[in-house]
Amino acid sequence: MKVSIIIGATRRGAVGPAIGEWVKESVRAVGHEAELIRLADFDVPFFDMEQLPAQVNKQYPHDSVMRWSRAIDEAETLLIVSPEYNHGIPGALKNAIDWLWDEWSDKPTGIVTYSGGPIGGARAAIQLRAVLGHVGVRLSRYDVAIGRAHGAVPTDAEEGIRKVLTDQLEQLAVFSAQTTKKSSEI
Repeated sequence: MKVSIIIGATRRGAVGPAIGEWVKESVRAVGHEAELIRLADFDVPFFDMEQLPAQVNKQYPHDSVMRWSRAIDEAETLLIVSPEYNHGIPGALKNAIDWLWDEWSDKPTGIVTYSGGPIGGARAAIQLRAVLGHVGVRLSRYDVAIGRAHGAVPTDAEEGIRKVLTDQLEQLAVFSAQTTKKSSEI
């Protein structure tokens, strides 16, 4: 399975890239392909269309959104790595999700959150679950929450976090196989 890992933090100096690298290496360690998609590299503008994304057949008015659309469309499976800011997800990540519609449909997706506090972005995961559930992704029931993430994954919690990530990936592999089978039957 090929896993595209979206780093949802766009803030300069964010821990997101380090967490994303750890996730990428962990995904590879259990035998899957992995690539990083840095939301900050897309420069997605604030949502400004008159029509809703579901009405435009993936024809977006900005090149950056077209590139973002292709990246999500081409992904087999997604892991969204998000910090928790003020008990929620970053505005840039929510905006980038809002720009698309068809690209999310039935996409096997897992959530990885982190924070400097002890609960590892659990409130951001709740918000992401609500948003992603509405746009139609196929969500894993496992969320990876990385607490006390000051620069990297804490070594004292790494084994437990990796176990939850492995469980998440196993479920996403089942979803991915079902999606592939469904696509080939069409």
